[in-house]
Amino acid sequence: MTVRLFVPYFQPNILCPLPPDQAHYVVHVMRLRDGDLLHIFNESLGEFEGVLKLGGAKVSSKSVFVFPTKLLRTSQPPERLLKLAFSPLKPQSLHFLVEKATELGVTHLQPLQMTRTQGKSFLVEKMQKIIQDAAEQSERLTLPRLEPLKKLKNFWEEMECADPEKNEQRMTWFVALEREDAPLLSALRFSEESPLVPFPQNVGIIIGPEGGFSPEEKKSLPPCVIPVSLGKYILRAETAAVYALSFLS
Repeated sequence: MTVRLFVPYFQPNILCPLPPDQAHYVVHVMRLRDGDLLHIFNESLGEFEGVLKLGGAKVSSKSVFVFPTKLLRTSQPPERLLKLAFSPLKPQSLHFLVEKATELGVTHLQPLQMTRTQGKSFLVEKMQKIIQDAAEQSERLTLPRLEPLKKLKNFWEEMECADPEKNEQRMTWFVALEREDAPLLSALRFSEESPLVPFPQNVGIIIGPEGGFSPEEKKSLPPCVIPVSLGKYILRAETAAVYALSFLS
């Protein structure tokens, strides 16, 4: 397996030092040696093949470098927006949700504070590390943008919904509600060319916390948000997010 590392700042044909955590990973976990090949990437330059350089006889976290030499892929912006708005969960469930959303191509992650939110803290640095690891594993070149935690009320007020006649780039938002009569699949259009084509181009899905949206939150839904069902069973929040994204990605 080729080691892939997200490195925010590097230049082709210039020796690039690795941060301590990545240095430890390539030397002590993956057991790479001086001269071994690996890949480094970021959103602006794309993906490069590089040569591992270990400085000195005694390797430390400050003496591990990569010399990027060969361009493999040029980074390009996503063709469309795919956003996930969710309530912070307990740590293990939250980590799963963020990891899988990254693997499924989400472009924006929006944590929301809701009435029944269970997650008492939202550690941004930890979430960024999970995002980075998932991007490295899934061969993404871009990382989802992690938005600041926001109250649901403020999210509703600031929401921009789709209006094809005025602005095709605006979002169409679905919200997953239990026991709705409108399945998510009914909000997607089919074509002969492709078995399942998401509609519209830029789309977002809103997932509630464990226990669901409160009655007051359901009443406050903006008119442009489309309520949908995710099937006949009551899903855990992280399962609901993965289920919905599997159709929308």
